[in-house]
Amino acid sequence: MKAFAALGIFAALAVSVATGPALAQGLESRPVLIFADEGDGFARSVRARYGAGTPAAAVRADARAPGFSCTADGESCTRVVMDGTCANAWILDIGADQSVSGQYQYRCMGAAVDDE
Repeated sequence: MKAFAALGIFAALAVSVATGPALAQGLESRPVLIFADEGDGFARSVRARYGAGTPAAAVRADARAPGFSCTADGESCTRVVMDGTCANAWILDIGADQSVSGQYQYRCMGAAVDDE
């Protein structure tokens, strides 16, 4: 009986993993986001993934899958990964015209770090 219960749980998890991200993203055939911390790799990947015609609601749903949090007004989504006392932040800005742009910031104690 335990084997059947374990098998049932495993099957439910497999279905959840297989369908969850696909339903959340809906943009599987588009290029993936590149979480680069140098250059404009992230900005370029945002333009490639969310080019013209991607509705803002689809961008927000897609952004949540890799860990972005969106503002209440839906105008921006941010993914933050801490590095000691510093933060790596990937930011999506969603315009009223449905345009999407991306930027990467590295901040320590609230100040932007200069590129050297």
